[in-house]
Amino acid sequence: MLHVILFILKVLGITLLILIGVALLILLLALAAPFTYTLDAEYYGDVKAVGRIRWLCFVLDFKGIYGNKKLLYYLKSFGFTISTNDESDRHFQRQVQVVEDDYDDFLSRQEPNPEPAQVRSEPNPAKPERKEESASNMKEQEASRRHYKALSVKEQPPPREGILTRIDRAFRTAMEKVTTLPMRIHYKISEILSRILDFLANLKENISKLLEKKDEILKKVSDIRELLRKDSTKKATKDVRRYLGRILKHVRPRRMNGTVHFGMEDPSTTGQVLGAVSVLLPFYREHVILAPDFEQRILEGQLYMKGRIQIGFFLLLGLQALWNRDLMNTIQAVRTILGGNK
Repeated sequence: MLHVILFILKVLGITLLILIGVALLILLLALAAPFTYTLDAEYYGDVKAVGRIRWLCFVLDFKGIYGNKKLLYYLKSFGFTISTNDESDRHFQRQVQVVEDDYDDFLSRQEPNPEPAQVRSEPNPAKPERKEESASNMKEQEASRRHYKALSVKEQPPPREGILTRIDRAFRTAMEKVTTLPMRIHYKISEILSRILDFLANLKENISKLLEKKDEILKKVSDIRELLRKDSTKKATKDVRRYLGRILKHVRPRRMNGTVHFGMEDPSTTGQVLGAVSVLLPFYREHVILAPDFEQRILEGQLYMKGRIQIGFFLLLGLQALWNRDLMNTIQAVRTILGGNK
């Protein structure tokens, strides 16, 4: 009996070690294996773009295509389509058919049970009114049953959605947020401007409030100045710049090439735009060709870029930032001065 128990414990221990090893392997792959991204876009009167994000070649593959003012996406894993909004794709049609079949099955289960057959009775010629009343009652019952059936079809809850449908809906919601981002930014700017106008309208009252808090504001300004003079703060600022530089170097495209042909109505404006874009010359030099046109107004070109992003890099960078005592002390001091952590 003891040998059997020891054998079972041995099997359980080996199984547990295998599961832990598989979990660690997946974790290491998630941290070390990079996400590769590519973007191929062009504009010649109409925007056309193809973007792709892949992880471990075929384990996770997301592809987006924009053209003819329509966005299509494909999410695949190991070559099998998980989600898409392309109506011509077989997976999309099969998914829609499954949802429709589930909905029809749900409707069939929600239909009321048929009424039991009425007992036939011999007609009584002495009471013709009873026959007329029973016929009218049957008609009313039939009408009420049809009405109840129509209400049950209209008011019934929607069928339970599958995980793929929920993923597709979540992606559509995310894409809707991305497409409505300019409008939301416009509303936010309008809100800020309205607040500024309200502040100016109540300028006298606001000035009195500021005068009441003058000592507190001056103390915060003095504390911030004193904090900026510290050597630890200067060192933390340099470290933040170094971290940002490493992030930009990591996420920037490893390969990029393209051409941009642009021109404005006024040649001087074209020259100003060219001068402003030349500030970024170290980033796109030998990769993107700029072709200014001083004779006509035009904007066209194409761009291709490819790069990679590694999750482990951001994890290590975050741990370094948390281990940076000067940076953490500076953040804590700023929160204390601003009143966020007293």
